[in-house]
Amino acid sequence: MQQHRKRKSKKNAVITILIQATVLLVSIVHIAHADLNPLTAKHRTVYVQETAGFDRVGEPVDTEIKFFQPMPSKDKTGAEDIVTKGIRVFRITGTNDWEENTFQAFDIRPYHWNRRSETPELMVRVRIAFFATVAANMTETYHICYAAPDSKSPRSDSGLKVSGEGVGYTIENPYFRMITDSTSGQIDKIDLTFAGNPQFGFRSGNMPWTP
Repeated sequence: MQQHRKRKSKKNAVITILIQATVLLVSIVHIAHADLNPLTAKHRTVYVQETAGFDRVGEPVDTEIKFFQPMPSKDKTGAEDIVTKGIRVFRITGTNDWEENTFQAFDIRPYHWNRRSETPELMVRVRIAFFATVAANMTETYHICYAAPDSKSPRSDSGLKVSGEGVGYTIENPYFRMITDSTSGQIDKIDLTFAGNPQFGFRSGNMPWTP
C-alpha cells in the first residue's frame, strides 16, 4: 500500500519550469507556419523539465513573464490587445524548424511607464499557458516571443467541436468529450482522453436539483 502511494505521487509530480532571459544563439533554422519572425523578436527561454520518469504529451504549462511593451501613445487603453498580438510560443524541432505552439495569454496587468525610454513603453506582467511535450527525464526548450511590432492576432485551432441542437449537445476536443441532457441542458456525461480515460456519468441530468 505504501509503495502504491509513493508511485502515484511520482506520477502526479509537476513539470519543473525554469525561465531564463537570454540571447538566442542557434544554428540556421527554418521558420514554419508563423507570421512572426522569432529570430528578430524579443523573447524568453523556458526550459520544461520532466522529473518523474514518464513521457509527457501535451501537458499544460503555466508561467508568467514581465517586459516593457511598446505602445503607440502614453495611454494604457487597449494595452491587453496589443500585448496579446505580440506574443507567440515556439519550440525548435528535431529537424531544426521553428514550430509555433498553441498558447493562451491571460491575466495581463499593466504597471508603470519606462522613464528611460524615449518612446512610450509600458511594463506589463502576463501569464501564459501552453501545452508541452517532454520525454521522460528530459528537458524541452520553448521560446516565448513578445512585444513583436506589427504582428497580427494569433490564430490557433483549438480543436473544439460542437454538435447537437436545442440544449442537447456533444462538446469535444482532443482532451475530453462532454454530453448535455437533451431535456435540461445539464451535463450528462464526461469522457476524458487522458489519465486512464475515466468516465463521469450524471444520470439525473433531466431533473432539477441543487447540491
